[in-house]
Amino acid sequence: MDNNLYAPPETPIITSNASMWRYDGKHLWIKDGAILPERCIVTNKSKTENSNLRIMEKRLTWSSPYFAFLILINIFLYLIVALCVQKKGKITIHIDQSFLKKRNRRCCAALFGIILSCALLIGGAVYNDQYVHNELIGAILMITGFLTLLTSVYLIIRFSSLIRATKHTEGWFRLSGVKQPFLDSL
Repeated sequence: MDNNLYAPPETPIITSNASMWRYDGKHLWIKDGAILPERCIVTNKSKTENSNLRIMEKRLTWSSPYFAFLILINIFLYLIVALCVQKKGKITIHIDQSFLKKRNRRCCAALFGIILSCALLIGGAVYNDQYVHNELIGAILMITGFLTLLTSVYLIIRFSSLIRATKHTEGWFRLSGVKQPFLDSL
C-alpha cells in the first residue's frame, strides 16, 4: 500500500447521477452534463424490454424570450445579443430506434411538403404569366403553395427537436418534450 496522498484511488468513486436531475411533478429540471436513466424519454422502454436504445448527446441552449423584442429594432442585433447571453448545456438521453424511424419519416414528409409548395408557387406564377384571362387558378395555386409551405415549416420545427430547454434558473434547465411515462418512472 502506497501512502502517496496524490495517487488516484484504487477503487473507482461511484457517484449517483440522480442529483443531476429533479422532477417536481410538472417539469423535469436537469443540470449540464447529466445522463438520464437508460430508458427512452418518449416510450419509457428500457434495454431489458428488447428495445434498441440509441444514446444521444443533446445540446441545450436557452436565452430569455424577452430578447425577442430586439427583432423589432434589428434582427442582427437580436442574433448577436441572443448568442452572447444564451445558456448552454449538454445532456445524454436514450431514444428508442423505432421512435426515431417514425420521426425521420415525418420529417421527410414535411420536406416533401416544402418541395410541393415550391412547385405550387412556381406553377401559380407561371400560370398567371401565361394565361392572363384566368388569374383565379394561378392565385389558388399560389395561396395553396403558401399555406403548404407554412404548414411544412411548422411540422419540420415540431418534429425535428426531441427535447427543448424552456427555462434556465441557477444552473438548471427546464425541459419540455419528455413524455409522462418516463417522468412517472423517475
